[in-house]
Amino acid sequence: MYRRGTWFRLVLGQLALLHLLACIVPAAPSLEGWLCEDDADCQFGLRCCASTDQSQAGQKICSTECKECEANQTRPCYAEGKESFAGKGICQYGQEICTPDGDWSGVCQKAIYPSIEVCNQKDDDCDGKVDNGIANCECVRVGESRPCYSVQGVDTPEGECQKGSQKCEANNTWGACVGEITPEKEICDNKDNDCNGQIDDNLSKECTGPCGKGEEVCQAGKWSTCSAAPQTEECNGKDDDCDGEIDNVNGTKDPLSKECYSGPADTKGKGACQAGKQLCLAATWSACQGEVVPAVKNCNNNKDNDCDGKVDVDCSCPVACSENSECAVSGCGDRIVCKSGKCVAACVESCLDDSDCAEPSCGPLSRCLNSVCSALSCPSICTLDIHCKIGPCGSKTACRGGACAEPLCPSSCNDNKDCAIANCGGRTACGNGVCTEPCKADSRYQTSCTAGFGPCQTTGKYVCSSDNQTVTCDAQPDLSKKQPEETCNDNIDDDCDGNPDDGCNLPKADWIVSFQTSGSEQVNYIDIDSSGAIYIAGWFYNAITIGQDTITPKGSSDIFFAKLDSSGSVKWLKSFGGTGNDNVLGLKVDAKGNIYITGKFENAITFASKTYTSKGKQDAFVAKFDNTGKEVWMQSLGGTGEDEAHGVTTDASDNVYVTGFFSGSVSAGSKTLTSLGDTDVFVVSLTSAGVYRWAMSGGTTSPDRGLGIGVDTNGNVYNSGIANNGATFGTFTVPSTGGTYVIRLKQSDGTVNRAQKGAATLISDSSGNLYFAGSFWGNLSLGSLTLTAAGTTSAAADLMGAKMDAAGNWVWGDSLGGSLREGGNIPTLGPNGEVFIAGSFASASLTVPGGTLNNQGMKDALITRQNPTTGKFDWVTGFGSTGDDFAIDVAVDASGNLYIVGGYSGSIKLRSKTISHAGGRDGFVIKIAKSDMP
Repeated sequence: MYRRGTWFRLVLGQLALLHLLACIVPAAPSLEGWLCEDDADCQFGLRCCASTDQSQAGQKICSTECKECEANQTRPCYAEGKESFAGKGICQYGQEICTPDGDWSGVCQKAIYPSIEVCNQKDDDCDGKVDNGIANCECVRVGESRPCYSVQGVDTPEGECQKGSQKCEANNTWGACVGEITPEKEICDNKDNDCNGQIDDNLSKECTGPCGKGEEVCQAGKWSTCSAAPQTEECNGKDDDCDGEIDNVNGTKDPLSKECYSGPADTKGKGACQAGKQLCLAATWSACQGEVVPAVKNCNNNKDNDCDGKVDVDCSCPVACSENSECAVSGCGDRIVCKSGKCVAACVESCLDDSDCAEPSCGPLSRCLNSVCSALSCPSICTLDIHCKIGPCGSKTACRGGACAEPLCPSSCNDNKDCAIANCGGRTACGNGVCTEPCKADSRYQTSCTAGFGPCQTTGKYVCSSDNQTVTCDAQPDLSKKQPEETCNDNIDDDCDGNPDDGCNLPKADWIVSFQTSGSEQVNYIDIDSSGAIYIAGWFYNAITIGQDTITPKGSSDIFFAKLDSSGSVKWLKSFGGTGNDNVLGLKVDAKGNIYITGKFENAITFASKTYTSKGKQDAFVAKFDNTGKEVWMQSLGGTGEDEAHGVTTDASDNVYVTGFFSGSVSAGSKTLTSLGDTDVFVVSLTSAGVYRWAMSGGTTSPDRGLGIGVDTNGNVYNSGIANNGATFGTFTVPSTGGTYVIRLKQSDGTVNRAQKGAATLISDSSGNLYFAGSFWGNLSLGSLTLTAAGTTSAAADLMGAKMDAAGNWVWGDSLGGSLREGGNIPTLGPNGEVFIAGSFASASLTVPGGTLNNQGMKDALITRQNPTTGKFDWVTGFGSTGDDFAIDVAVDASGNLYIVGGYSGSIKLRSKTISHAGGRDGFVIKIAKSDMP
């Protein structure tokens, strides 16, 4: 028999074995708490029940009783049929508790269900919307305040603008915004009135002064004097004071002069030193004439040669003496006699007989002739060279060993003074301890040297110059190897000017046409017709002659336009204008060769035998000419202020579309447009016969301007420009313009069907893709793309170019800039989809593809090209003079050749050509062959 303890251990062992088998063989019988699949897996009357242990969720275990849950266990609950509300708004799940019997109680505690919506900033009815369906529910706590600002899209007002405050009224609506300051029209008061982050916005206005048309600019809140007012004459080749003479003293023909002095400032006017004079000759100050600068102290002439305010002080000759022997030193020269306490040259002033000249102080002057002590013979004994420097001694002027002798060139020397005697001849320099020619004392003598640069450089040696005073390199540049221009990107100085690859960022011109007079003129716009003929338009002040054509302005400034062939030859030159100041602001040549010009005119203008008179200061106009430049028709658009017409284009049906801006009320056929406040945008359409089809306007109460216009083949018109936040066009409001806008209109009636943020100017392709150009500062958001300007000050702005697809989505964009202001004008499409932009840059330099573009003056012309796929600037070039220069418009022909127009203020160097300058502002047309662009 087993002992009691042994039996108990045996049972335990059997149980353990059963447990082990259950783990290994799933079909083996299980005990309580063991895993099972059905009741057959459990022994001892146990049942196979779903586990209530959360860690065994989804599993079954052997148990004496199947339970739904463990006592006091909880689970989320919500009323049946209302589960969709739980978790929304105020609604939340409750909790159901397990009873001690292991059953769920069936009671859902603490659940929150939908209620009636009230104004409390909560979603009471749990439909996912807060305070919906309740009228006038804007705020909850009556009397609470919040900041407010009514200008859309602006979170933090700038300048003079500031947020106001509004209170929650008793009817749960926000009251009026009290104390806010919103943008106003910018005026010259040293304040940021329009709150765009810039004080006075570089305001300027036209003026007329004694020197003609000029400009007043706003500086520190005050208008400057007119730039056309007489200025102080400067040495610059210009008649600054308008007296009819250049670089002259006002009212005379005398050239300008100024004092000059190259010595130390504290020596001028002391002793022998005096200032000289420079004259303005050929716009350049001459060398200083007549000046006397400090010289080496001369102790023998009783003058202040070194201009230190002291006469013969610090010489080796004593200032005072008591006997002749004190004057017998080399520093006294011929002042060997002590008389009246000073060393003087003459032993006696006059003599009666030889006895007067016999005193030792007279030296060799031992005879009295004609009342003057004289030497009749060279002394046999001497102590100083001065004793021998008399006529009877001849060339024996040196005292050697107590006797007068020839002065020999020393066999050794310490400095140049030792060699400064006659017998040394040309050996006046001390080199390596011996007297020699100055050139041979130069350390470079007989060493190697080079002459020229790049492939022209040759090697030689330093030799003496013809006067033996200096050394010169005997090598000469081999100019036969000089190339007419640089081969770019080879790091070789091909043109031998010392600057490898210089000018490679300058354009290489195929040809240049310049418009030059003594006054001012400028080429503003260019277009090319289907035959490749080139059309340009600009403004001018003085008569222009090109070939057989001469044009003369009728007023202050007139408009000129011309036709050129592909080689740059001017086929004809025309002009039109009135009695005032007229300007061209747009140009388009249609498929039939008709020419459309837009702009503004002042006073009266006669066109096609009809006279038009401006209703305000200046009126907008669009004019049509045929292919020969003949006037066809003109339409004007004007109110009481300044009105301008800018962009112009045509569609396949020869309809014309024009944009610009106006103030007050204007008539466009039977349609009257009225501005909302300052200036508003207008877009009009006319037939090819000049009859208005439709007209529309839009904007804000602040200044808004229409600039760019384009059409597609899908019946759309696109318009861009400058507008303030909240600008309205038809039924559309432009959201957060950032200062610019773009709208889409129907070609048929001008109905606006899209409005959004854009850029200043645009062109469109036939599919409705839009290409923009302009400038910006800070950050510019274009959909998901953000451009950041390179400059960080208010004086900085970047040129930008961007593309928008026909659906209004931004596709790509890029920017280019430096520390100052850059800007782009109208973009132009190339034959392969590339985009060219003309503009200008003021920064000292720009980092561009392939290197650095350096500014030559105040502003330089700038040309960019954007890759059609990525939108990145892949080629940038520029050029300029020392003044202000602009590239205003570009055109590309079917072969990809580029044409640039603009204005310049000084001589301009390109890679292969130079543009001369006549005066004022001149105009240019430049062709760059496709083969000369990378």
